[in-house]
Amino acid sequence: MDRETLELVRLGILAVVLVTGCYQASPQPGSPCSPEGMCPAGLECDLGVCVSHTMTDGGGDSTPAFDAACGMCSADHTAFVPCSGANVACGLGCITSGGDHCAQLVPANGIDPAWTAGTTAINVGGVATFDTSTGAISGALTRASGTGVKSGIGYYQTTSGTASIGVFAFTSLTITAAGEARFTGSRSAAFLADGMIVIGGKIDVSAGCYGSDRSCAGPGGGAGSIMGTPASGGCAGGNAASSMTNADDGGGGGGGGGESGTVGGTASSAAAGTAGGGCIPVSLEPLRGGGGGGAGGPGASTFPPGGGGGGAIQLTSQTAVVVGGVIVSGGAGGNGGNTMSGSSASAGSGGGGGGGILLEAPTVTVQNGGVVAANGGGGGGGGNSGVGPGSPGAPGGSSTAVAMGGMGVASPGPANGGNGGAGATAPTAGGDGTNGGGGGGGRGMIRVRATTPTLSGTISPTATTAAIVTR
Repeated sequence: MDRETLELVRLGILAVVLVTGCYQASPQPGSPCSPEGMCPAGLECDLGVCVSHTMTDGGGDSTPAFDAACGMCSADHTAFVPCSGANVACGLGCITSGGDHCAQLVPANGIDPAWTAGTTAINVGGVATFDTSTGAISGALTRASGTGVKSGIGYYQTTSGTASIGVFAFTSLTITAAGEARFTGSRSAAFLADGMIVIGGKIDVSAGCYGSDRSCAGPGGGAGSIMGTPASGGCAGGNAASSMTNADDGGGGGGGGGESGTVGGTASSAAAGTAGGGCIPVSLEPLRGGGGGGAGGPGASTFPPGGGGGGAIQLTSQTAVVVGGVIVSGGAGGNGGNTMSGSSASAGSGGGGGGGILLEAPTVTVQNGGVVAANGGGGGGGGNSGVGPGSPGAPGGSSTAVAMGGMGVASPGPANGGNGGAGATAPTAGGDGTNGGGGGGGRGMIRVRATTPTLSGTISPTATTAAIVTR
């Protein structure tokens, strides 16, 4: 056998060795993790993808180092092609940055997608209450408090800017038509899933503690003023003043959200509460709710509490978010002016601002009949000594209709509260009078981040949209 033939034989043997090595039954970097977030020995799960190791950029930050030595993106970048086994479809495309791999959605607000590891698919068929501060769930769905995975549900805490967030993680989440998610706790709420999040029933992060206390904030929102203590939240309405000389009282200011709230009504010799400014960013990063409403002037009576601000919630899915039911984050209505026998009455308090709702997935659909709403609460009406208290403002609801301000008691001069903002309508100021009306709360903020958004239902106020972030 001549030299040329021997060289060809040697190259052929080498090619067989290389091919055999590439196609051996060994872990393939770039392949998806298991539903439990596991990978074969020698690999680790990062953003749902098995990677061979972690590298640093010199500044200490770790990034996945994908090893495509034995696999690569398909020619049309719709799949990852391993050296053995079937192609892996890449819903968000196959990218080559950092080594060929399926692109993954990077959640907003620094939420770690790996928190779905070890979770299960969850259905909510009744009323379940999620505590964003402890991770406990009670009612139709139960989970003990504490971080990590319990009862198939993960709970973790994170911070985004000034916002503290309680994150509940699932493989997938379905809230049936009979199901409702309610919340307690001070942290903003987030639901995270690898699979679909389907809302057929209701998610309610509104203020007001579900009708038991108007001053109560939704998760991540600000409380209304109580006993003259200033309202909280970055966009709280201000407390009003009283004039004991003339028995005049100004109305409390409405809380802000994605926009400013409004001022309370002015009395002849007592200043109204200031309007809360807009403090929810368009991006909803950080994830925060609306501000509480300020208290009306008390006269010789008591301070009427202001309405709490709507809470904040983020729904993030690596697959899709579908809303056929209701997601609502309304501000609570301000209380009407109080009366005490033989004493001057108080003015109305401001309504709470609407909260924040962030929907994030490759595909986000709000179906016909679905509702996503973050409306402001109405201001309370002024009271009248010897006649009666003013009416409270209505809470921000699940439609484009404004929350009406409360009615002031008839002559001699208590005034009506202002309307909360909703849909395309801005909030209105409290009416002027002997005891002014509370200002209306501002509209909240709705953000949709998706490659394919389909927004056919009722959305109030109008959502802003943006593309998802992938890596």
